[in-house]
Amino acid sequence: MIAVTEEATYPASTEEAKDLMNQRLEILFLSQEDVIRAGVLDVKAALDDVERAFRLHAEGSLENPPKTLMAIGESLFISMPVASRDGAVPYAGIKWAAESRNNIRNIKWAAESRNNILPSAPNIAPAAVPALPYGMDVVILSSVENAAPLAVMDGTLITAVRTAAATGVAVKYLALPDTRVACLVGCGVIGRTTAWVLPEVLPALEEIYLFDIREEKAEALARELNERWSAGSAGPVVRVTRVTKDKGLEDAVRASSVTVTMTTATKPFIKREWLGEGAFYAQIGTNEAEDAVVLEADRVVVDEWEQTKHYLPSMMSRLYREGRLTDAGVVNLREIVAGKTEGRRTRQDLVIFDSFGVACEDFMVASRIYEVAKKRGIGRVLPFWEAPKWL
Repeated sequence: MIAVTEEATYPASTEEAKDLMNQRLEILFLSQEDVIRAGVLDVKAALDDVERAFRLHAEGSLENPPKTLMAIGESLFISMPVASRDGAVPYAGIKWAAESRNNIRNIKWAAESRNNILPSAPNIAPAAVPALPYGMDVVILSSVENAAPLAVMDGTLITAVRTAAATGVAVKYLALPDTRVACLVGCGVIGRTTAWVLPEVLPALEEIYLFDIREEKAEALARELNERWSAGSAGPVVRVTRVTKDKGLEDAVRASSVTVTMTTATKPFIKREWLGEGAFYAQIGTNEAEDAVVLEADRVVVDEWEQTKHYLPSMMSRLYREGRLTDAGVVNLREIVAGKTEGRRTRQDLVIFDSFGVACEDFMVASRIYEVAKKRGIGRVLPFWEAPKWL
């Protein structure tokens, strides 16, 4: 697709230089519909992608600096670069993640829906609020060999699936393998994709409790999942039960060996005494568990401690800055996946996983999507230039 070569930097002759300057450069554009056609919703493949990403990162094959964040008014912009060091994956890439609280009034499916905590978008007239998701992401891939841009694709669904897959990898390595009951708190898109992932990593799973402060969201997702899994014999045999305020979130968490929260809560609501012996708890939001959940855990695992501990809005960062959580007390999941350290030590351990999102997760999923799209002829090939202008 791209005719740029390393020799472009040092042409052997004037004629060769002219030829190189006339080379057309093309990129592949993949819309959200294209990435779906290329398999972004294949959670089994995403689990493999993300597990491989953690392993390669632990082995030093990936350059994965911490993400950078920039807040402008009600919007947040996040850059997440990553590259392969040794050719294990022949790309470099970046995810440009963007989210805006101004989109919350008409939000359809965004994972971080602030409808749970805000009645409407602040200072925005109802007619002016666009029907856009809370988060909208873009992924760019380039060649490691010659730095040429290769693809631009929708990253919103990649984010949704890789976030769930990261939780799934943590569950695979840290939860009790005979877990029969799980509880998911937050029924946006991450709640949906996490529900898709759990049966793939918990073979004994029989029931999933769903809770959302907006009960109609939990009811709708429970109905969707039950229909999805009862439609075909190939699906998991898992009951999905909606948890109401009357029945109690506490009871659902106490009954579950695996609990995952994915909300925009600004105040903690998961209490230490709710998590029983041998429990696994994953916090996908930033402030969902009370301090004792982290401080009394037998194992504290994160996706990337170096970026989590410096993210000031996170309760994990606050505990670190207060001196109550130390570097020695936290383990990166990649070290466990690569076999460099142990995860759960005993069946009785309380193990927690805090997820903030790591670029290598998006990178591995996007790389697969790009390669599938090329093979199947998915997407649109666009001219980047007809001939480079050497200015």
